Amino acid sequence: VESMAQRLEAALEEIQRRAKEPQEKKLDDALENARLEIERLKNNLIKLKESDAADLLRAREHNQRLDQEILALRNRVRSLDAKEKVLGEMVSVL
Repeated sequence: VESMAQRLEAALEEIQRRAKEPQEKKLDDALENARLEIERLKNNLIKLKESDAADLLRAREHNQRLDQEILALRNRVRSLDAKEKVLGEMVSVL
């Protein structure tokens, strides 16, 4: 009887183990898919950060060029204003 009980217990354990295998396989597959998705998202995030950094650098360089152009235009306006003033004074003298 004791031997029979042990065999039944062993058989029950085997049945439970085999019943769990498909569930564990599904969970393992889901876990692996989640890991792959996380890795893909990390790589995408890195690419986006690099792209954003490059875009920011280009925007800063463009702003510097625009600032230089604005400064040159302001200087040109001052120069023209000064010439206009001188010419206005010359006309009033005549």
